[in-house]
Amino acid sequence: MHIPIDYVHHRGHNTGGGIALQLNIYVPRDKEDVLARLDAVSKELGRPKNKMVIEALERYLRLNAPTVELGKYPTRVTGSLSRRDIYGDRAKP
Repeated sequence: MHIPIDYVHHRGHNTGGGIALQLNIYVPRDKEDVLARLDAVSKELGRPKNKMVIEALERYLRLNAPTVELGKYPTRVTGSLSRRDIYGDRAKP
């Protein structure tokens, strides 16, 4: 399910165990049933809504976010360079 996010705001605050972030998401009226279902499931399972939403978001991002591959570069100098080529006059014979 895709819920449009029109406005997102976050701010950090100290919860005693470190800094927590707050995220406010605008949910349009035509998606009120999603919030009602979230509330019902939260009560039925006895779990906080914020933890359920974070778990769902993590799962969504893990399954749907594109993976980024970094380029692969050699970790050493290759070719026929001598110490003199690299260090110039500072090279010791």
